[in-house]
Amino acid sequence: MFLDYLRMLVEHAATGQTAEAADRMDTLVFSILNIFDGTAGDLPGFTLTPCPHPDDAAFCREEGENWWPDDVDIADGQRHLHEMWAKKDWSDR
Repeated sequence: MFLDYLRMLVEHAATGQTAEAADRMDTLVFSILNIFDGTAGDLPGFTLTPCPHPDDAAFCREEGENWWPDDVDIADGQRHLHEMWAKKDWSDR
């Protein structure tokens, strides 16, 4: 879901732009994901967790919808977000 949203942002920003501009945006996202993964320079990996409103789970349950738990780590160290981005694998959740 996180990576899919980033993909949507890149597509939206690239609308009406050249292929080169779209590639540059894609490369920027890839580089930022490397930072989260701890594979950029001397930076450590970063924990990337959702911070839902305390009432989200109850509201979504009542509405029959899914919600983000507050104990999930999107950048969990088991898989690298930058690799998933490069493979166009949007299944980060």
